[in-house]
Amino acid sequence: MMGEWKEDVRKLSAEVSELIKGVNTSSLSDDQQNELKDIKRIVSDINSHQSIYVHNYDLLSSLLSEKKKKLKEMSK
Repeated sequence: MMGEWKEDVRKLSAEVSELIKGVNTSSLSDDQQNELKDIKRIVSDINSHQSIYVHNYDLLSSLLSEKKKKLKEMSK
């Protein structure tokens, strides 16, 4: 179970990272620019502290899914 959680968070994190690369920053509003910076920070924090996967799976999964949705909206 724990291995599945880690893999799920890794997968979501990788998907968010890929979406970040696809965002055209020149077309973003100031609020969107700030949101993008926040998303980058969150992904960096999650990737650098992988031990938090075990204790915070639901929070991380929800947070990454929400950020993934926002990035998709920014990429339109």
